[in-house]
Amino acid sequence: MATENLRDLTDLLKAALIENVAFSYAHLVKFERPKRASQFLGESSNQAKDYAYITDASYDILFDDGSGNGAQVYRANKLLKLSNANETVKAKASTMSLVLDSSTLDSKAITPTINVASGISSGNQGQLTSSDTNFVEEGFREGDKVSLNLSTTSYEMRIETFTNDGKGFILTNIMGSGLAVPSINNVQYDSLSLVSEELTALITNKVATTYTSYINRDIEVVKIFTAVEDVSLDVNKDGTDETVVLAGGNLGNYLMFKGIISNANITDGPSRSEITWVASSHWADFNRVQGRRTEDTSHRALDSDGLPNREATVTPAYADDL
Repeated sequence: MATENLRDLTDLLKAALIENVAFSYAHLVKFERPKRASQFLGESSNQAKDYAYITDASYDILFDDGSGNGAQVYRANKLLKLSNANETVKAKASTMSLVLDSSTLDSKAITPTINVASGISSGNQGQLTSSDTNFVEEGFREGDKVSLNLSTTSYEMRIETFTNDGKGFILTNIMGSGLAVPSINNVQYDSLSLVSEELTALITNKVATTYTSYINRDIEVVKIFTAVEDVSLDVNKDGTDETVVLAGGNLGNYLMFKGIISNANITDGPSRSEITWVASSHWADFNRVQGRRTEDTSHRALDSDGLPNREATVTPAYADDL
């Protein structure tokens, strides 16, 4: 007996596929930012500011993934390549790789003179301008996470769009609750530097208190379909084309891949600079590691003071596992 074996597609997308409607598609990648946090205190978060939203489309796409953070702008200027997601009827780990353009890795504006008309509280937008620095020429891009630095004080923000021919930008304050970007009147700062962790994680100084933790961070890939021309579709299958989708309209989407980061590498040369992230599906959690103990005290050989004994572990490296 034949059975229908489909993804969880919307009725609109099913109708578009059945009627052979012309469409374009793109991949939307929600990438949990590797964090500059203590190796022992790093924890996941579901806030929008802790994710990078990127796409392989030729234009930015506004999309709500249903996580409760509302619609987010998926930026079109970073994702170079996305590998296929392999699927089998057998439950086993699969991988997907993402290649990002890291040619702006060292973007930094030195001693820019900064103006911010009024304070900007956490989560809100405002405008920053400079009288002597063109941020586009310095290598910054829309969607970049940047840090404005003066002595020991830093303000983290996200560039939304450039203004004043590149000498300013609309920003979103992505610092925690209660932390504001202050009003600034013609002050020369030490620097404005790129801190987008999806690009900088592998070169961040891995000292004890600021270790860059990228392993096991979440990645979700959604495939979205858009109409290339105005179409009328019979979604209700009643013989009447009752649903109209204009050119560029969303025909539907589905979750293509969901996994965790398992590996990364960076390629930097005179002609190109790329960072490759490798994500494993959730089945990777079930892969067996030979000799690994299931109980933490035994695995790390903890003594009465809670400290690991390297000479008693199966492998010395196990003493530092969490």
